[in-house]
Amino acid sequence: MRLYVEQLGLPEGDCDDLVQQIFVVACRKNAVIPESIPEQRAWLCEIAGPLVRNHKLIERRQSRAREFAPLPVSAEAMAMSPEEITYAREALRVLFEGTTPEEQALVRRYLLEDATLDELAAEIGISRSAVWARVDTLRKDMLAHFAILQSRDQRWT
Repeated sequence: MRLYVEQLGLPEGDCDDLVQQIFVVACRKNAVIPESIPEQRAWLCEIAGPLVRNHKLIERRQSRAREFAPLPVSAEAMAMSPEEITYAREALRVLFEGTTPEEQALVRRYLLEDATLDELAAEIGISRSAVWARVDTLRKDMLAHFAILQSRDQRWT
């Protein structure tokens, strides 16, 4: 079973855990175990497929979430001069250029206030995946605007 899971492209460190999950699910379905060995293997592979896909999906979501991990900010970094505050406001204006107030609120809630996708989905009235698609699109747009900001001013390089 481990070889089969590895062939499906799961990282080696995750294979043992997933094989255990496969057998836990198989034990729960023990009333329908096929008679012959080849049928049992096929049955276990049928159980493994969705579990592997689900595991990969969770890993992708977690890696995306790590991209958005908030950066630690020191107290010294928060003490800004009036000139720096003005410049930061200008930078935010450039980053949010072309976004609606709703999109700005979405980014603020997700990135700065640590709202979950589920919370945002409930507030907006759309699915969790639609929230993620919006946040991801906005993040990419903001990165593009930040690249423009960097090209204009050496303070951001």
